Amino acid sequence: MSRLSHLWRNLRHRDRVERDLDDELKATLELLIDEKIAAGADPVEARRRAMIELNRIEPIKEQVRDIRAGILIDTLNQDVKYAVRHMRRAPGFAAAAILTLAFGIGANTAMFTMLNAIVLKRLPIAEADQLLAIVPINSRGTNRTTPMSAVAELRDGPLDHFCAYLGGLVLPVLANNTPLQTSTTFVTSECFSAFGIAPILGRGLTETDAPILGAGAPVAVISHRLWTTTYNSDRSVLGQSMLVNNVPVTIIGVLPKGFIGLEIDTGVDIFTPFDAVLPAARGRRQRASYLLGRLRPGVTIEAATAEIEARWPAVLEAVLPANMAPTERTQLMDSKPRLMSLGTGVSRLRERYSQPLMLILGLTGLLLILACINLGGLLLSRLNARSAELAVRLALGGSRLRIAQQMLVENGMLSLAGALLAMPVAYFTAATLASFMPPINVPYTISFVPDARVFALTTAVAITVGILMSALPVWFATRRSTAAAIRWDRTIVGTTGWWGRGLLVSQVSLAIVMLVNASLLSRSLYLLNTGDLGIRPDNLLTVKTWSLPRGTVYGRADRDGYYPPLVEKVRALPGVTAVALASSSPRLSTTSAGSPVAWKGDAYDNLTANGFDSISPAYFDTMGIQLLAGRDVSWQDTMKTIPVAVVSESLARALQRDGDVVGRSFTMRTLPTDLEFQIVGVVSDATHGDPRNSHTRAIYRPILQVGPASSLNPNIIIQTTDARSAASGVRQILSDFGRDYAQEIISVNDLLARAPSTERMSATVAGAVSAMAVLLALIGVHGALAYSVARRTREIGVRLAIGAAPAAAARSIMREGIVVCTLGVALGLPLATVAARSLRSLMFGISENDPATFAAAAAGFLLLGVVAGLAPARRAAAVDPVIALRAE
Repeated sequence: MSRLSHLWRNLRHRDRVERDLDDELKATLELLIDEKIAAGADPVEARRRAMIELNRIEPIKEQVRDIRAGILIDTLNQDVKYAVRHMRRAPGFAAAAILTLAFGIGANTAMFTMLNAIVLKRLPIAEADQLLAIVPINSRGTNRTTPMSAVAELRDGPLDHFCAYLGGLVLPVLANNTPLQTSTTFVTSECFSAFGIAPILGRGLTETDAPILGAGAPVAVISHRLWTTTYNSDRSVLGQSMLVNNVPVTIIGVLPKGFIGLEIDTGVDIFTPFDAVLPAARGRRQRASYLLGRLRPGVTIEAATAEIEARWPAVLEAVLPANMAPTERTQLMDSKPRLMSLGTGVSRLRERYSQPLMLILGLTGLLLILACINLGGLLLSRLNARSAELAVRLALGGSRLRIAQQMLVENGMLSLAGALLAMPVAYFTAATLASFMPPINVPYTISFVPDARVFALTTAVAITVGILMSALPVWFATRRSTAAAIRWDRTIVGTTGWWGRGLLVSQVSLAIVMLVNASLLSRSLYLLNTGDLGIRPDNLLTVKTWSLPRGTVYGRADRDGYYPPLVEKVRALPGVTAVALASSSPRLSTTSAGSPVAWKGDAYDNLTANGFDSISPAYFDTMGIQLLAGRDVSWQDTMKTIPVAVVSESLARALQRDGDVVGRSFTMRTLPTDLEFQIVGVVSDATHGDPRNSHTRAIYRPILQVGPASSLNPNIIIQTTDARSAASGVRQILSDFGRDYAQEIISVNDLLARAPSTERMSATVAGAVSAMAVLLALIGVHGALAYSVARRTREIGVRLAIGAAPAAAARSIMREGIVVCTLGVALGLPLATVAARSLRSLMFGISENDPATFAAAAAGFLLLGVVAGLAPARRAAAVDPVIALRAE
């Protein structure tokens, strides 16, 4: 008490010094004003006296500024030391508050990092929003590619630097004697001008290099990334040759650092003219992903769109080749051009993960709200525990503003500590989210590491949270009178109060909302992974191959003489019982919207096939797919024999009700010409691409009947009892054959586990976030009940002294916790029902209103609430009446 009084006297003395200096400053200012007014009669004398008074004011100003700064620094130092002492005296409270903020802010920081990398990232070019693309849209709302020769017809249109762009092609590359897996993009000469960039070394593409009509020259402009990683920033790279799709091309330029094309997920390292390394079919031109440019000065988007729409039919008539199939021509002619901004680039991850990311962001936002409520409850409980201290400070003459300042410093320090601990939480969470990204042929270029902007946002959020959550406790502390505070501290009965109960109910209701939604997603993922796949995944390895560039055009290699010996060599490995080739990995191939199929000679209707695979003999035996009728494909099914196919049971029954289709021929609509197959077998249904659709209408073609223009890199499917030995052996066999190498070897079970990545990410993150929410809510309930026991120790002692049973005291504490949890669950379940509607697209085999999930989540939370009250109830039953009354 003496130390507190001494501190207060020092503070009051400093306040008196400051007031005296302020009075002198005011008096001097008044005198100066009077002299100026009086100077009208004698300006020289008035000016002299004004200068004298001004000279007197300046040192006073400096003294006041120095003293005020010193007082502020001393006060802040005292507040910081005082806050540290309080944290050391109550480590449990400090740890709970810091961990609460760390979880809430860390999870949101990680989610903002992912959102920034996938959804919000912009192209590193000037005025990115002005980069526009013409995208043809058909009647079904699907994007259509366009012959790149349309650039010649629209060059004089409303877009400046008009060009064609076809990106994201993964071709075999040999650069600086190093095989690479990277993306190659085809562009016309004006594309770099449209992007607003110029090579930092060498030159870009010219009209001669990349003509609109005619094949492009075998030249390439490479990215800064490829130049530094593969060529070690060697300036003599210009003029060197590299193989792209086994075609020698000459490097003529290096682009600036950071620019890697429109594909923000993976980026592009090689830019080359159309038809230079991947010739189109005879009489046709390459399709462009985008026709792009920038608006000409003075032209609006509306005017540009209207002009392009008016000219579009004539443009298509001029550029579509004469040998185009009528159905293809009709589809293109029926399309409508739409102008879209490419300022945020092109992202497959954005298309795939934007919805689950927004969902998870909403859940983490709820977690932050729950953390704030939890922190507010902790601070309010801490304020009530310090009521006696605050009453003494008010009785000694302390101002309410000074107490509020000191409490804000304490809470601000807790918030900053939580923000610091949130950084490793954010790193770990972001790394976990990044692990759900699907595997692709080239490495990702986007970074999932929180950067300086994210950390700045984290700090701002922490400070804001600290101030907001301090508002209610500070308001209570400054509103309560000294006598009331002392009297309240001495009362016999103490409870959590209406504010405390309201905060607890809010925490429980938010936690039950998150728990129910996470449970729905987890059950959906379980059903997705345990459903009937139609295959036998145990003891299966899949080897993803990639070609080695060696100067021979891969697509024209002798497949008949390559694949059969390769399969025989692999089958001879120890422990290998079956081997097959397939163009698609199980459950990872893309299920398309479907291609129309019909019996030969019949018109196409609404029947489509949406699963396609090129396979070798023994594929069905290796995968465990049952042959129902007919025969398997064989090595005798080559380009010299009639095209054959094995179809799935679903497609067979769709073609003919009884499924008896063996020996009949059907056609499938493709571009540029339809394909015709004779059905030689029917197999049982198996998952092919979309894990939600186990009854895919699939077509299996012999791998030796795939056209020579296709750059096929099949997967080797191996059934083995010794996975490690088989993996090592197949790598050596591929090396001996000298044509492919093993890009990845993985068990089919692992492949299936990571296949539904969107659902897996949503369920895993939602489960982790809901676990944090439940933990925070239970900490809040436990803390409130423990605080209630501490406040009611005298009451409980009196009750026990007059004959109450200890079990009754325990039941009263348990009753309070059960009531709070029940109210929270009752309020949270309707909210969870509303929130679950946003999860429909992510669910499989379960309804968003699944009663079992709701009942289990509610019962589980109530049980955990009972567990949270056990320790406080036991403490209440163990109160010694003698000690409690003696303390009173």
